[in-house]
Order: sequence, then C-alpha cells, then structure tokens
Amino acid sequence: MKEKKHWQLELSALSLKKNKKLKALIKLLRNEKPGKALEIGCDKGVISYYLRKIFPFSWMSCDPDIENINSTLELVKKDALQMHGERIPFENNAFDLVLCIDLIEHLEDDDALLKEIKRVLRDEGKLFISVPHVHPLLFVNYLAKILGITKEHYNHKRDGYSSRMLIEKLEKNGFRAGRKNTVIGFFTELIEFTLNFIYSKFFNKNPENSPSKGRINPGSEKEFKKQEKKLKILRMIYPLMYLFSLLDMLLFFLPGYILILQAEKEDKS
Repeated sequence: MKEKKHWQLELSALSLKKNKKLKALIKLLRNEKPGKALEIGCDKGVISYYLRKIFPFSWMSCDPDIENINSTLELVKKDALQMHGERIPFENNAFDLVLCIDLIEHLEDDDALLKEIKRVLRDEGKLFISVPHVHPLLFVNYLAKILGITKEHYNHKRDGYSSRMLIEKLEKNGFRAGRKNTVIGFFTELIEFTLNFIYSKFFNKNPENSPSKGRINPGSEKEFKKQEKKLKILRMIYPLMYLFSLLDMLLFFLPGYILILQAEKEDKS
C-alpha cells in the first residue's frame, strides 16, 4: 500500500528556512541524554515528526491551536495535546528537556508561558528556546516594514527579541541563560520573505481565516491543494534558491534571523 503524502512535509521541504532551523535544532540536541521531552509550539507537526525519527526521547508536543494539534497528530499519531492559553497541560517537574519553538512571540503573556515551562521542567532539565531575532543589522526586517509586512501578518504580538531582551526575560522568570546561537542568514531570509510576501499579497484570499501562526503560507491541506500548480513552479526553482542561499557564507559576520538560546532553572530547590 502506497504511503500517504503529507502536505505538511511537502510544504516544509520547499522552505530553506525551516530546513536550516531543523538542522540547527538537531545539532543542539544531538548530545542530550534520552529522557522525557516536551515540544511547545508544534505548529503543523513537521519538526515534531523529524525529532521523533531522530532522537529516542519520550516526546510530547503541545500548541495553543487545535488545528495545529490535529495536523501534528496526522504526522506523529499520538502524544500531542492542546494548551489552554499559556497553561501547559502537564504536571510539575515532568520533563528533562523542553523545546519551545517560535511560540512566545505569538503570546500576549510570554512571561506566563516561561513560568509554566519552569514548572514542568525538572531541576536538572534544559530549555531550548527559539525566537525571531531583533538586531540593527538584520536588513530584511526593515524591508518587511517598508513593504507593509508587519508582525500581524505572522500573528506576532511583538517583532521578536534581541539576545539581551530574551536573556533578561528568562532571568526574570527563574532561568539562567546558557549557550546562544543565531541561524538563518541574509540570503535565506530574503528568499523566505519574498515567498511569504508574494503569498500574503496575491494568493491568500481569506486572511481572516489564517492559521494561528500567520497568513504567509498555506496553513491547511485544502489551501495547499489550492496552490498546488504554483508549488510545482516552486519545486522547479528550488535548486536555484538553494544555490542563492549559499551566499550566506559570504556574510558570516552578520547575525542570523532566528535566535536560539539554551537555559536551565536558576532556583533548583
């Protein structure tokens, strides 16, 4: 019997940014010991799917959006639950590792979620958190504002976080910040932004029905199928986009557009 093609995986395969972010997360987690792991902000389940295939942890996933949970369950079959607001639906000290992926910028009360993460994380556990990076040298962010692609297009409550902002926020909520890294260079971000701009301006006919993480790409199987002809063109030019993205190596001295930071609980009493 032929295995079903999942639209989420097909769509993510065309995103240089998502693929590079996944590689960065895999690199961060590869030395972690197996244990109970929680992924917060599972979105459509693509990262959930690959993390489960690669790492022999006992995974759970959660997200505030029930549509995201349903999409994730299509891929991973089990162990994905909806959050209610910022409340994480697990008991205290339940996890050895928490991975919070591009979520806190979507929440009105990001402090509340960080307090919840501290609650469910064991004393010796680790938090890995990724957010959009705010920095004066991130030129695509200026381009987005000039062209009218604001944080509302991504359903963000704030544009992102600088390293200092995120560290201060973590410390305020009982964490000690550790290693930090930025990923996604200028050319990769420029490609992703261009595709998002084209989709949001010309192809998304019902922005009021957009998914929780924005209206910058198809958010459902129905919408994916509606754009299938255009996605065929994208598949054809993908090799050229990949080659263009390699120019990031020439700008190695610039910060990346995604900030990833590791943290541990400050108070382990």
